[in-house]
Amino acid sequence: MLAAALSVPTINIVFHEDGLSAAIGGALESLYQNLYSSLPHLQAFGQSGSVHAYTCSEDGHVCTILLFQLCGRHVVVLNHVIFLSAGEIQRFAGALFERYPRVSMISFHTIETGLQRLQYPFYRYNVSENVILALPESTEAYLATLGKNTRKNMRYYLNRVKSHFPSFQYVLREREQVGAAEVLAILALKYGQGERSKHPNATTPSARATLDLVRQRGMVGMIYIDGRLCAGSVGYRIGGNSFGGVLAHDPQFDEYSVGMLCCFLTVCEAITLGCREYHFLWGRHPFKFRLRGELHALDDVQVYRDRRSRLLHLPKIFSAVVTDYRRRLVLYAGNGGIRAFLLRPWRAAQECLRRLAGKT
Repeated sequence: MLAAALSVPTINIVFHEDGLSAAIGGALESLYQNLYSSLPHLQAFGQSGSVHAYTCSEDGHVCTILLFQLCGRHVVVLNHVIFLSAGEIQRFAGALFERYPRVSMISFHTIETGLQRLQYPFYRYNVSENVILALPESTEAYLATLGKNTRKNMRYYLNRVKSHFPSFQYVLREREQVGAAEVLAILALKYGQGERSKHPNATTPSARATLDLVRQRGMVGMIYIDGRLCAGSVGYRIGGNSFGGVLAHDPQFDEYSVGMLCCFLTVCEAITLGCREYHFLWGRHPFKFRLRGELHALDDVQVYRDRRSRLLHLPKIFSAVVTDYRRRLVLYAGNGGIRAFLLRPWRAAQECLRRLAGKT
């Protein structure tokens, strides 16, 4: 009994350098159930150059799968928005530095980690966030978790829009059920139409990638009034997790909060489908927290083979430092951003002068 309890797990590490097989894609999706660590996302939004894979198993059970690219002396990990422990990062870095003697730096982008110490020099800095909602087993249980005012407002706006527009209809479609025209209509609501639009039609690379990903993993919620699209949510479902993507609405219906209603109803549908998590993703918009999302920090991590290796990557280190401090300024300044932060001393001086003038 004691020997079994103290036994060291058998670790098996394999590097796959002959392309990504369907088996790796399936294992990756099963392990992380994360849109941003899946082959469909990688393929839809394109990744020039060959992609390799690293798999680590403990006692025959796969515990880590990382996709990466070799860029000379630099390795870029392509898994995003997943949690990686310090142990997983240490094990991957050690195995990779041993296999590729020329590599002197590894970059992880937008990962969640509690990394504090490592056997290698590293630089970790915050770049974004993921607002995650842990879903209960029923919509009734979810409604009970909402604040009193939020629950009241959702019911009020839903009843109000239905009473004013009896044709109100919310629909959810997935994958091939979603029409390209519907996706493009939501993108048009979000980004506008015409020559200056970021997504004017299906010919733009971003729109084509979105359509491709929707066909494979799409989960799109839409609100129609009188047969006209007035709000939509282009999202995705991977295993037991749902991911919000583009949320848009027609400004003519602002007084009915159809955008938030669409998001709320999509979350409820995710619960009905048996999802365990809803990812609102980046952006600290208040409605995400009113719907009970919780903030998870997403960091970039740069790992170096040794201290001397950092000299080979000074431009990347400088860029990371600038990104780090710019992010800190933005968060410190709040919604006003850096400009508001820099203007605060001037505005404070102006206010002081006004008060002094008033006293005199």
